[in-house]
Amino acid sequence: MASTVHHEYQPGGYTACVARVRRERHYWIRQHLPAAGSASRLLDVGCHMGEDEVEWADRVETLYGIDVDPAIFFGEPSVFRCQASAGALPFPDRCFDVVTCSEVLEHVPVPLERPMIEECRRVLRDDGIFLFTTPHRGWFAWLDPLDAKRRLGLRSGKGHKHYTVDEIEILFDGLFKIDVLHLSSLIIHPLSTWLGFGQQQRWSRFRGWLSDWDYQHTFGRASFNLALTARPI
Repeated sequence: MASTVHHEYQPGGYTACVARVRRERHYWIRQHLPAAGSASRLLDVGCHMGEDEVEWADRVETLYGIDVDPAIFFGEPSVFRCQASAGALPFPDRCFDVVTCSEVLEHVPVPLERPMIEECRRVLRDDGIFLFTTPHRGWFAWLDPLDAKRRLGLRSGKGHKHYTVDEIEILFDGLFKIDVLHLSSLIIHPLSTWLGFGQQQRWSRFRGWLSDWDYQHTFGRASFNLALTARPI
């Protein structure tokens, strides 16, 4: 299999090392899950309908998911789902081996950001792993079509926020230690999203290929996407 570059986290920066190619966010998460048989319970915070979790079923014994969207009730039957806020997870302390939170932080209200990360830590075992992705404030964050209305003054609030590494470090402070930081994509990913408006089916395969290709390449602090693994403190 071809190889690409990801970044081992170092305080205040990152250093390059070789890793296997991954495709988009849920493929990246799959590649960073514990080895098959070593994790029994996974919780996906902000799972929507649980589609991505099905891809991880051979790596984890039991899959759980929460989301505030009522669509969760019509989701994947192989995932135990419940409607709940990420700031008040309906689970006891330290009951999951893995917690994932992918493309969720940018959607939650600012006052809920830290409580959500605190709840992810609370339900994760001390020897567990936290897998997290969110948009990164790189050079072309302004091209994000999901944030266009806010930038044009047509929508108030935080919009579809892109975060710096420093902001994530502050949110994680005292809760998680970042192990691996992957900063990827530059301009092709947002352009492929723009291409999809009004032509979802016609361009879906081509758009997927573009986004996958971009996600496999790192551009440091200029990158459009951020993914990381972290351990509880």
